[in-house]
Amino acid sequence: MKFLSKYVATEFFKQARERTVTQVLGELRAAITGGSRLAEATFEDWSVCELSKYGISGEMTVLSKNGVSTVAQLDLAPCDTIRYFMDAAHLATLVQRHGASAMYLPVAATSPLVDAWCVCTITCDGSSPELVVAGCQMTVAPSSHPIAGEDEAKAQFQAIRRTLPRAGHKPIVAAVSESPWVLWVLPAQHYRRFPFQHAKDGEVPGTVWPFRQGKIGVVLSMEGRTPRDV
Repeated sequence: MKFLSKYVATEFFKQARERTVTQVLGELRAAITGGSRLAEATFEDWSVCELSKYGISGEMTVLSKNGVSTVAQLDLAPCDTIRYFMDAAHLATLVQRHGASAMYLPVAATSPLVDAWCVCTITCDGSSPELVVAGCQMTVAPSSHPIAGEDEAKAQFQAIRRTLPRAGHKPIVAAVSESPWVLWVLPAQHYRRFPFQHAKDGEVPGTVWPFRQGKIGVVLSMEGRTPRDV
């Protein structure tokens, strides 16, 4: 299944009957299991709709370039809406006008690193909760998904981060973090073995835009609608 635009995909999953969505998820799960990368776009569309509608609260795996993973608490409230933007300047205008409680999706092809932006709370072991601007990357890759596009991601992150204290994100129950995160959203069958991701040149990412990496798994069935750690 391929949609004409991200907006059309979002509206489909918002309005489709449960039986229809269940059938689509079954076909999507089979395509991913069979190794089809053509399922990437549909997986992204469905994951965006699920995360924005239901949010997530639970443990997240924090990835490390040293191969030693830890666990953090991730709390993402359901988003009040989904908004689309063209570039960092457009994003900044939208956040100032509408607040940071929405999920923001880039529609330009110049945003390869982040599929969706959201504001969530992350609590790492031994630390206080922090309000974080996180970029979500939805992928069906079983292991390697080389990173590119840090320059654009940095500009988009700053567009949200610098307006956050006054952008109407309420309640603010934690300190606003200066550090960004990229959260890998993965199908359940690829979750456990998905490692820390490197840049396309094989180097450690974060030279242009230092960020941390975490991952969450998505259960592709109506019985496990909310993305969760698997």
